[in-house]
Amino acid sequence: LVSRSTDERRSLKYCPCLGKRSFTLTDRMTLQEIHGIVDGQLHLTCEYITLVFVAAIIASIGLRRNSATTVISSMLVSPLMGPILGMTFGLAIRDKTMIWKSFRNEAIGIIICFLIGMLVAVIDCYVRKSSIKEVGLEFRADDLKPENLEMYGRTQTEDIGWGLFVAIPSGVGVALAISSGGINALVGVAISAALLPPICNAGMLLVYAIHFESELHEMWTYSLALFAMNLTCIIFFGFLTFRIKGIKPPKATLLDLWRRRTAENSMGSFAD
Repeated sequence: LVSRSTDERRSLKYCPCLGKRSFTLTDRMTLQEIHGIVDGQLHLTCEYITLVFVAAIIASIGLRRNSATTVISSMLVSPLMGPILGMTFGLAIRDKTMIWKSFRNEAIGIIICFLIGMLVAVIDCYVRKSSIKEVGLEFRADDLKPENLEMYGRTQTEDIGWGLFVAIPSGVGVALAISSGGINALVGVAISAALLPPICNAGMLLVYAIHFESELHEMWTYSLALFAMNLTCIIFFGFLTFRIKGIKPPKATLLDLWRRRTAENSMGSFAD
């Protein structure tokens, strides 16, 4: 890592009462260090596309089988948080190139997840010949909820409302994890935000709604709304947290230097 410059160092104050150092609110890594971490996670690589495919398949199967454990596993594999970080940090430093690249790659990941969800549902309907009862989406007179709660639980307005209180701290946690170098915290944020399963769920419910001709035709839109709410809150509150941490747009020449150094480091790592 590049050493911190004098003007970007955050002073550590000594507290005589406690005998410990107290840290200021703006303590963080340098902009160049944060830029290098974010830039390494937002590119459209073969690994990114493959991981999106893998995570989407795992999530779709977990949703179909009503398995919470499998759905959580897909969140650990999902790389969708990388481009979201790119959009958030790009807004903070006003890097239009990073914002556009991150938006494009996130959109590609979303489309892949949606199509994989549709594909799994098509195989389930037309190859396995599953009925709506087997899928677990049948509404019975004696029960207000269907059996498959993993799919149904991502389609209600109440869940979207409660999800708001998860998405807001997730946005703060993303920015804190990146600015302080706590990359491991991103794993917990990725699970709490649950970005990938709602997209796959929407694709599956769309196919089931068409095939079974049931009231599922509105549920898939609520699932997409859940993802859109999570995405918006993470970007907005992550941006606010970056600003609170003192992250401001650098000079254009300095930004170009960071890009060149990041590219050189990436090429060097591949050569090794």
